[in-house]
Amino acid sequence: MAKVFMTKIFSELTNKLIEAGVPQEASKQVNGVSLEINHPINVLINTDIDASQYSEILIDYAPKLSQPNEIEAVIRCMTQPSGFEDALPWLISLFQQYPDNGLSLGLLWVAGNAIAVINNKEYYQEVISICKKSEYGDSRQMLMGMLSKIRTDKAYQVLIENLSDQSVKGQVIEALGMFGRVDALPILKSTSVETGKYEHKALKKALHHLSKIQSSNQKAT
Repeated sequence: MAKVFMTKIFSELTNKLIEAGVPQEASKQVNGVSLEINHPINVLINTDIDASQYSEILIDYAPKLSQPNEIEAVIRCMTQPSGFEDALPWLISLFQQYPDNGLSLGLLWVAGNAIAVINNKEYYQEVISICKKSEYGDSRQMLMGMLSKIRTDKAYQVLIENLSDQSVKGQVIEALGMFGRVDALPILKSTSVETGKYEHKALKKALHHLSKIQSSNQKAT
């Protein structure tokens, strides 16, 4: 559960959410145990309440926040496939302003995950630009998966260029498999991976998937 710091701005956000009808507390069953959830933000993160009902409030206050824990909590509220498309410029700006904004790569990972879940085509070029920059490290992991949905030559090239980047290697391999381009087969076959790591399982799956596509293409011709 996200820890909440009550700065003045965050307190204003909290009050706005309460006024809009978000419960101040709730309970949730986890493995047969009743978990008590306190604070409207935590309620939105940890229950089935649709946070998009309060998207205008969350999107309005998000750029005003400065504390990393507060920013992360709001991002986690936004991490759903509908209702937060208008939050994408702010989420992307967190990458663009790094490292001057003082945020950690861990927090950027949370932002990248939200961008991937929202998955709006209008921002695919920004996603490609983020994925190209190695300084973002493993915060790009979930965004690499988006490149398999974008399916342009630029997206494919970014994946190929990042195959040797250990911070995103597993996600890149997985994305190349999902991309469906059989010309990635010889490249992946020559890619070394470490047994026992996620990248090893991802490579095995990607090779299997692309080999099936190649076999199907050959039969069709």
